[in-house]
Amino acid sequence: MPSKGINDLRVLHPSSCRSRASRAELKALRAQINPHFLFNALNAIAGLIQDRPQQADETIEQLALVFRYTLRAAEKEWVRLDEEIEFAASYLCVEQARFGRRLREVLMKGGRHLEVSRRRFHALLEQMAG
Repeated sequence: MPSKGINDLRVLHPSSCRSRASRAELKALRAQINPHFLFNALNAIAGLIQDRPQQADETIEQLALVFRYTLRAAEKEWVRLDEEIEFAASYLCVEQARFGRRLREVLMKGGRHLEVSRRRFHALLEQMAG
């Protein structure tokens, strides 16, 4: 491999470095959270199958929407609020199967077309569910 000359080096702006570090951290966090979330969701669904098969079916559909959205939107930092609210509704449906009445949905009705940071919105969502 040829050595790089001084003209081949790029200087990164500090905000670019922070942004890249944040994205890498977020990807690592997703890799840890998603298997845990999936395991808990599948356990909740397994508990519903016998007594509430309709709710188990709905929870499976919502779980699929959660993971489909997560994969599709993984590369975006900013998304429309209505997309995040739809994701939140699916996520909370899955968590509702797990926590039952202890979980209360709190979703905004207005301003659905504003852009929000996915990372911050997901952190808020996790706090609401926890």
